Amino acid sequence: MQKCCFCISLKPGVIIISVLSLYNAATVIFATIITLNNSQKIYNYPSNAVYTYSLAYTIVSLIVYSLLFVAFSFGLYVSIQERRVDLIEHYALILYAYVLISAAMYLGMIFIILNNKKEYCEVIRVKDCTNFILLSPVIGLIISILLNIYFAQIVSAYAKQTELLLNPNNPNNPNTTVQV
Repeated sequence: MQKCCFCISLKPGVIIISVLSLYNAATVIFATIITLNNSQKIYNYPSNAVYTYSLAYTIVSLIVYSLLFVAFSFGLYVSIQERRVDLIEHYALILYAYVLISAAMYLGMIFIILNNKKEYCEVIRVKDCTNFILLSPVIGLIISILLNIYFAQIVSAYAKQTELLLNPNNPNNPNTTVQV
């Protein structure tokens, strides 16, 4: 893999990925805090079970995305400071772990919705709620997995590229001239 999104060099691509990931984590943290502060006022939950599940999921989301914000900050630092291949590789591992974390978060949301579908349908007041309520998390899950795997592959490719460029004795280094 030589380019990010077929047109951007790997280093700027990794920086863009890091900034977008930071923005995503910050947005989720902000929305989660607002939800925690206003959840009883915004939603008129028909049962305590739905509220309890939603509250627990919201708190877990806040904790997870706060940790991810720190991890993505590390990724931005690593992508700008390009001399440590091991740190870039750690960042790629963080992104691969994020694939699993994101999938687990979506699956948790789907599980909660499936177990409380009737109550959620009453809250959102959509006529054909049974299919609608699951569509968004399932689509989000698929897009999240595909996009995050691609992002992790870009960071891994950047680590390999950086390793080649930093090792002048490597025969695969494009800056190495072969003596005959």
